[in-house]
Amino acid sequence: MACGGSQTSTTSPSAAAPQPASSGASLVRSPCVLDAGGGKSSGHRDPDGGAGLASASCWFGAECFVTPGQTKAGDGFVGVSCEDTACQCEWRTPGSEPPIRTSFTLEAVPGDSDTCRRLLVERCMVGMRIESSDAG
Repeated sequence: MACGGSQTSTTSPSAAAPQPASSGASLVRSPCVLDAGGGKSSGHRDPDGGAGLASASCWFGAECFVTPGQTKAGDGFVGVSCEDTACQCEWRTPGSEPPIRTSFTLEAVPGDSDTCRRLLVERCMVGMRIESSDAG
């Protein structure tokens, strides 16, 4: 996901904050399945000998389609990506419409896909329907 956005707020990674009415939830309206994510981090030793987190990034995405393989209005993708404490939600459709992006800032560096998955749900998918990817 590219950098950019119009919203800036500061929260801890576990705090939920609803998106504004102009969020991409109006662009992508189909039920979503949380898809995949990843994360990486690098650390260093503090002067007092303790370990510290120097840099981290993570991402997580969801696919939102009424019928897989058939694109309908309201279908699309939702994702979150974080570089250190700077994060971004992105909503996009399979067509040529430009994606909608909002940015927010965290107090702590997330650095793992589990945290990014939670941020996707709590920050980017407020009010959206999430379905289980389990087949039974």
